[in-house]
Amino acid sequence: MAYTRRLGKPKLQAVRRQLGYMIVNFHRDVVNAESAEIHETFELCMIQGDAFPLVKDKRISRIVKRTGSWQHLIKSNGKPIGIAHSAAPGALKSIWSVQNFFITPMSAKLARAVAKIDRMRIEEDIEVILVTVPSKQVDFFLLRSSKKTEAYLIVGHDESTGLVEGRFYTETRFLKLLSSAPNIAGFHSFERVNDSGASPQQKEE
Repeated sequence: MAYTRRLGKPKLQAVRRQLGYMIVNFHRDVVNAESAEIHETFELCMIQGDAFPLVKDKRISRIVKRTGSWQHLIKSNGKPIGIAHSAAPGALKSIWSVQNFFITPMSAKLARAVAKIDRMRIEEDIEVILVTVPSKQVDFFLLRSSKKTEAYLIVGHDESTGLVEGRFYTETRFLKLLSSAPNIAGFHSFERVNDSGASPQQKEE
């Protein structure tokens, strides 16, 4: 079955409290605060745009880095309605706070991705890692098991390269397509990453 790293309970409880406050005070016209819930939580990893030329062995997992942030899929009345991000502000690791919350169609794509992986990879022991590539406006799940590594594209359809949302790719094929996808004009690399990589261990933060 699929699994992912877990955010510690105290931090997750802090996220719930802060999200409740944000929804009641800023989004109550579009979100039912009483039915809103955190449906899924993923550690958010990243590939910087200038990292692609550094891949020598065609393994995209080599250039995936942690950002220090976590992404939360929010549902209301059982339906995906938004996404939130949380992290420790600066060097204050003992404090956890919600960075943003926004209503977005991406939440539905994320929910479909989770459901499809659970349905189609049910017999495999797979670590699921959420990865964003801001320079190409791509979000995907990296799926790692003892047998193979795959990618599942959540967001980032590009007809010129053959990237199709909702599709599984081999690690080599996905790296090739992603590398050839055009960069977003005027994009500047996000620098808040660390070099510890995406750990395969399932443990609480």
